[in-house]
Amino acid sequence: MARTIRIAISLASLVFVPATAIHAQQNAEPALLPNELSLTAVPAGSQVHLSWSGKVDSGVAAIEVFRGTGDDGELSLLHKVADVSTSTYTDDTTTTNTAYRYALRLRGKDDAISALGQPVAVHSGHYVRRINCGGERFVGPDGIPWEADDGRVLGTGRYTTKFTLAGVYPQMRMLYKSERWAYRGLNYKFEVDAGKYAVVLVFAETNPNYTGNGKRTFDVFVGGEKALEAVDVFSQVGANKPLHLTVHAEVKTSELVVELRKKKAGPALKGIWVEALPDL
Repeated sequence: MARTIRIAISLASLVFVPATAIHAQQNAEPALLPNELSLTAVPAGSQVHLSWSGKVDSGVAAIEVFRGTGDDGELSLLHKVADVSTSTYTDDTTTTNTAYRYALRLRGKDDAISALGQPVAVHSGHYVRRINCGGERFVGPDGIPWEADDGRVLGTGRYTTKFTLAGVYPQMRMLYKSERWAYRGLNYKFEVDAGKYAVVLVFAETNPNYTGNGKRTFDVFVGGEKALEAVDVFSQVGANKPLHLTVHAEVKTSELVVELRKKKAGPALKGIWVEALPDL
């Protein structure tokens, strides 16, 4: 014999959700994150160096780098920077003599996103290379990195000072903390296209063993030609002060060689910066 079960339901206990609200929840976009980053893009040969500044909220999980070509090419995701404390990225997948646009987007830990930042245009192909001689990689205030040069090189050594040079921009202090030195000579080679270049040599006499006139002197050769003779950093600026010497060179091959040769005591170099000059 069938039994009938009666269940009493109070209308007051029911919650009615309109169908339109359910549809909206299923298709809702994540809330937009604020994007206050300011982006800078600097070309350097076959690379483009990006740097940014601005507030990044604690809820941000990644900074996304977008890239497009030309003035109106679609911006697509190029790279995701997972370390949000980082403020630089180097794009080494560019083609020389090509116009690019870059923009940044923030992605939250809850997968929320920000709007794309203002795109920044840049044209690749301008040759710039900088080396932090004897030291670690760092990024200068203009967004271009100084490459590390902290490995072992036969016939040379590295010297590091704890002294901080006065009047040096904070982001550039690492350049003067270390140096590469040699008893006889230093040699740096750069693969370049034929053209005109500026070579900037960065010095500072921070080793107390050489703080005296004539204690360390050397000649500088660029492209096999003597460009500077009997350089004596201490006699020109004293101890613990920066000295930048610039040499212009015209390259007709595919290689630019910079040599520092001992005259009295071997040379010591803080940094070297090679940059293409425009055709006038």
